[in-house]
Amino acid sequence: EMESTRHKYVQMMLENNFQKQLAESTTNEMAESFDCKYYDIDEFNHAFSDQYFSLSSFHVNLGSSFKNFAVLKAHISELKADFDTIIISETGRNNLNICATMFPNYNFFYNEPPGLKGGLGVYIRNNLDVVERDDLKLNLERVEEIWLEIKTIGKQAIIGGIYRHPDYDCETFKV
Repeated sequence: EMESTRHKYVQMMLENNFQKQLAESTTNEMAESFDCKYYDIDEFNHAFSDQYFSLSSFHVNLGSSFKNFAVLKAHISELKADFDTIIISETGRNNLNICATMFPNYNFFYNEPPGLKGGLGVYIRNNLDVVERDDLKLNLERVEEIWLEIKTIGKQAIIGGIYRHPDYDCETFKV
């Protein structure tokens, strides 16, 4: 039964059109380099347990639900990865206290939603130097965003968390 449920979930994720939408909104050269895959916990741990990444990131949409924070915390603890950045979209307006204390070894950056739904939080491991980059913002209506520059030994990276509210026109969002 568990394997059947897992298979159905993976199949559902493979059949969504995220990669297609991503490719349509970027240049061909850039789109060809995307490698979007969905993993369950075992597949993830097997695929990435022996690899080293100079910067690792995890993103999830929590759907503004309080109960999803506990599920996320449990899920991340099962992954054999020590993420440098964790990006959470749809944190919800009423969950700020939970967000701020959820991952104690991280600095927390937050974009408060205009209503009860939405919200964006970015956690950066507290041993990394980070600078907020408001100059990179798209400043689009109904789009929440956080841009950060991370400096590690001899390298820099820009991390962006973007949340587009579902009622915002996708065509306008293409930049």
